[in-house]
Amino acid sequence: MRRTYLNELLDKYQSHDKNKQERCMKVFINKLWGSKCNIEIYSRYYIYEIEKKLLGHRQDLYDLFKRYNNIEYKVCKSYYDNSLLESIDFIRIHINNMYTYLFNKEVYLNKKYYRLLKTPHTEYFKAIKCKDKNSLNLKLIESTIQQALKDADLVKKKSANKKFYLSWNSYQKLINGYIERIFSNYKSLEEYERDRDWNIDVMIDGWNEDNFIIGYFCKSLSGYMRNYIRDSKIKPKDCLICGKNIPNRNTYCNDCYKVYRRNYKTKKQQQYRKINKIVDS
Repeated sequence: MRRTYLNELLDKYQSHDKNKQERCMKVFINKLWGSKCNIEIYSRYYIYEIEKKLLGHRQDLYDLFKRYNNIEYKVCKSYYDNSLLESIDFIRIHINNMYTYLFNKEVYLNKKYYRLLKTPHTEYFKAIKCKDKNSLNLKLIESTIQQALKDADLVKKKSANKKFYLSWNSYQKLINGYIERIFSNYKSLEEYERDRDWNIDVMIDGWNEDNFIIGYFCKSLSGYMRNYIRDSKIKPKDCLICGKNIPNRNTYCNDCYKVYRRNYKTKKQQQYRKINKIVDS
């Protein structure tokens, strides 16, 4: 199958032919969601080798650390073989990462959670560094590990609860809407240089306009998602005219605001005409 070059697709879109624009959008969206770079969540483990000799041959310490040397946590795949990826795949990977970071409750949690999970590992190395192995308090070490894992579970729940819920299907629809805006706002590399009176001088092998486009798409999508999260945190209130739920910083919904502005302009024009009549008379 022929590779899809983003600069060619966007050049066709800018032809201002409505049918051609719709075809370009359809090709892009189909390729984007048809990418093989899907979200992959898998388990990793904090594992460490335990040597009884380093613990002063204490069987009780060995048994304790053996119970906690395989702590599981979830991660999201974020590394790929770049030689196998098309330009559009890099945008899909960015979209995947945004979703898992913002909405997936299993990964990208508070850093404290991961530090607490490493407590058994930390306690083991403290034990092997201790010169007097007989002075090591088994109950104290076990209590420290158990408390850390309990705290890790609380931090995990608290961190996960801070994330918003958004289904993957709803997220796709949201992204599709942003993509339409991105296509409409796109400026080619030549336009970008001309508007800013600036030359892009790149000496890296393999760099082309698609790299510029990938950066443009990823930064734009990140900005739109930041705004989405910001607006989601704002408690809704009722439109003063129709009572429909709207963001807290607004006064009217979009439809009522158009009517309000129309009436406001009409009122202003009437006042202006009255003033002119008084002046002329």
